[in-house]
Amino acid sequence: MYKFQFYKKDEVLLHLNVDSPSYLEESEQLIAQGFELKCAIVEAENSQLAHEKFKIKELENFTKAEVLIRVLSAGAGGE
Repeated sequence: MYKFQFYKKDEVLLHLNVDSPSYLEESEQLIAQGFELKCAIVEAENSQLAHEKFKIKELENFTKAEVLIRVLSAGAGGE
């Protein structure tokens, strides 16, 4: 299993292999270019599977946030 860290800027999603010797340098470069560090590290057999897992996690997080917003809105007298 490999460990991948994801970075996003606008619509661009990139990943780095955490175990790569150049990981720290590449990570610093991406952050300096305005990329945002995304979620926890994703473990997968390859980068394609890591991207799929990442997208699932992002969707789960979005869904949880949407539910929370609806609950809070309802409690505040919203719809």
